[in-house]
Amino acid sequence: MNSLKALAELSQIVHGMERDLGLTNLSDPDKRVLLSIVRETQEHGTAKTRNVVNICMEQGVSRPTIFRSLKALTNMGHIEQVQHGNYRVLAEN
Repeated sequence: MNSLKALAELSQIVHGMERDLGLTNLSDPDKRVLLSIVRETQEHGTAKTRNVVNICMEQGVSRPTIFRSLKALTNMGHIEQVQHGNYRVLAEN
């Protein structure tokens, strides 16, 4: 039961961070795509679409949903496509 309690507390912390960052309006797949881009960008400078797809598909997000999320996140101003097949985060708080 302690593990469930810890998970519940972490969930509250994550929700608070999402609220502070203005991400509460994003769907779960949008958040997964955005966070995968953040991780890839930190590691490689930009996030290759194929890596984002692989990461998100491992988390149960379908390929079409990933591409819809990329388009939505671009339209919302969270990410930009810097060249064909490469994305980066526009604003991190």
